[in-house]
Amino acid sequence: MLFPGFIMGGFECSTHVNRDGHRIDELALTQHDVLVALDLRLLTGAGIRTVREGVRWNKVDSRGRLDFSETLPFLDAAEAEQVTVIWDLFHYGYPDDLDPFKSCFARRFADYCYAFARLVRRRGGDAPFYTPVNEISYFAWAGGEVGSFAPHCQGRGGELKRLLARTSIAGMEAILAADPRARFVHCEPLVRVVAPLDAPHLEEEADYFNRRCVHEAWDYIGGIEEPSLGGQPRYLDILGVNYYGYNQWEHLRPDNVLATDDSRRLPFRSLLLELHARYGRPMVVAETSSHGDFRASWLRDIGVECLAARDMGVDLQGLCIYPIMDMFDWHNATDPSPLGMGLWELVRDGDGRLKRVPHKPMHRELRRLQARLAPDERRSAAGRRTEVLR
Repeated sequence: MLFPGFIMGGFECSTHVNRDGHRIDELALTQHDVLVALDLRLLTGAGIRTVREGVRWNKVDSRGRLDFSETLPFLDAAEAEQVTVIWDLFHYGYPDDLDPFKSCFARRFADYCYAFARLVRRRGGDAPFYTPVNEISYFAWAGGEVGSFAPHCQGRGGELKRLLARTSIAGMEAILAADPRARFVHCEPLVRVVAPLDAPHLEEEADYFNRRCVHEAWDYIGGIEEPSLGGQPRYLDILGVNYYGYNQWEHLRPDNVLATDDSRRLPFRSLLLELHARYGRPMVVAETSSHGDFRASWLRDIGVECLAARDMGVDLQGLCIYPIMDMFDWHNATDPSPLGMGLWELVRDGDGRLKRVPHKPMHRELRRLQARLAPDERRSAAGRRTEVLR
């Protein structure tokens, strides 16, 4: 195994400018930026030792001047709790003075990546993991096609997707220059569409979307498509699969999400198997969760699918509950999610501090899944120790 345990946790770390022109900073809204030490203790107490954490490029980079002081509490807490971090370097948000359509964008991102990788390398430890650009496909749609995120463009999604892939590649080249040990987890939404029942003529178009569009960002990074962007097979390291209950819908009708008992819905294990057959790379389920009372059953069901996929030969290295704690809405960030998400809900006390309140049904389901995984993880840990002794 690449990580210390199959179950991972991810803290929502979006920093985009939303459709109303407001900067959303989930790490500040959830108070994770000031309570990171407590939050990581909660995770390790629940047996989770791999986390997805975000570095806020827009805060670190002031017109090219880099100050990583705001990241030091995250680095210190991770070292203190001995957790492995997948560092998310660009989660939708970028410095105000930059434009993704300008050539200086990728250069500034590369400078930032190089400096952060040097900082991580100087602090020692095992080979680090990075997600250079989170969800290229989704961000290209949100920021370049429908204008709900900055840069608030419409009809330029394909162009923005290629530019974000080039930016990711520039970031990886810079990181590897600072630390050749670095590994990369490329997180993308794994979605699937079907022809509507009343529009069977859209079946071929839906199949094209599933075969081509869903995989474009990974294909760009791996140099499979448009190699002029600079992609190479070695850059396509670990696939991060982001999957939620609404990831299968009717083509051209995204509000028509396929019900769980819809015969057109493919089991998650089948989607993972197809992806493994296409790329043959290690994978992690980098994001998955549900809301409210559905959280525990979703974790149970997704755990069953992941274990089945592993039994079928998929090189699945982890399952990340994301968000591991509650979050705020991207466009109405006044209070945490009213339904609740993750293993801990966020509840304000009288002083404005957000208390971390356990969602007991999901914790119970987590323990059941960990018990099923325990024999495999003990064997994996023994194997790692043997390799070290050799």
